[in-house]
Amino acid sequence: MSDSHLESLSQCDSVYLSPHADDAARACTERIRAEKRRGLRVLIVTLFEEDGSQPGASERARAGRTAALALGADVFAARLAVGHPD
Repeated sequence: MSDSHLESLSQCDSVYLSPHADDAARACTERIRAEKRRGLRVLIVTLFEEDGSQPGASERARAGRTAALALGADVFAARLAVGHPD
């Protein structure tokens, strides 16, 4: 992770660690919405999938990123273990 990524992560008010972006978006929907209504910056860090914005990303990664962004959260793919079955 580069220093610029670390700087962007430190500017968040709430960080959700999630296996996949859709897991946090589904399990924490109301909490994320409440935090966004209060003006907080929310980040979902996905641990086990590729960046859903990149070409060739899985359907799940794309859908999870879309769901997280619809809630107003930022998404960062940590990519600790990519390519393993769910």
